[in-house]
Amino acid sequence: MIICNAGVLSSPFSEAQTTTDEIERHWGVNYLAHYHLLRLLSPAIRVQPPDRDVRLIFTTCAFYAIGNPEPGQQKMSPWRALGNSKLALMMIAQYFQRHFDSHKRPDGFKPNVRCYCVDPGLVRTPMLRGFLGFGRIWGLLVYLVMWPLWYIVLKSGWEGAQTVLHCAMSPIEYGKRGEEGWLSAAYYRDCSEAKYKIHVLQCKMLMSKISKGGSHVCRRMRGTEEAIRQRN
Repeated sequence: MIICNAGVLSSPFSEAQTTTDEIERHWGVNYLAHYHLLRLLSPAIRVQPPDRDVRLIFTTCAFYAIGNPEPGQQKMSPWRALGNSKLALMMIAQYFQRHFDSHKRPDGFKPNVRCYCVDPGLVRTPMLRGFLGFGRIWGLLVYLVMWPLWYIVLKSGWEGAQTVLHCAMSPIEYGKRGEEGWLSAAYYRDCSEAKYKIHVLQCKMLMSKISKGGSHVCRRMRGTEEAIRQRN
């Protein structure tokens, strides 16, 4: 089981930030890092025993609905950057589900990899606290004053984890798998399956384009790292 949960969310009005590889921070951490990890692990995932449940869980959020699968390099607000990265992550979840479904096992068994996109909801995490507090001392004070409201509206960490745990431990419904596989990653909210809000997630052309773009960036990063090692 692999749970792709790492993510960042910059506070509003903050300066645009990049990773050490000069990639927009949200795009690099929320999407590209998970994609690169799964590309490296893909051969090991495909050869898992047929009697083993293999699950890939991608944590997302409702901001994916305002995301752009081809954001380009223009400056954008933190929530827009978050939406772009989460939409790309969910499209890659669809891509990997189709990728593993198409794998022909030597033993003749059907592929046993199931991908899930999980929206845990708004959770009282330090990351969200920094966002709601605008990254400022006065914002933190306002957050504390409004704490009774946040306590009611926002989920605790324990509550937010329940949908992830549901997808991690509930039996896989193999009866819903067709002859060609699942074909689409399942989407879960509040411990129940839900429908995707936008149809672009099912666009095979965009899935392939995002995957190829991610592969190109990963190769470029590896080339840069190798050049640095050789100079040192």
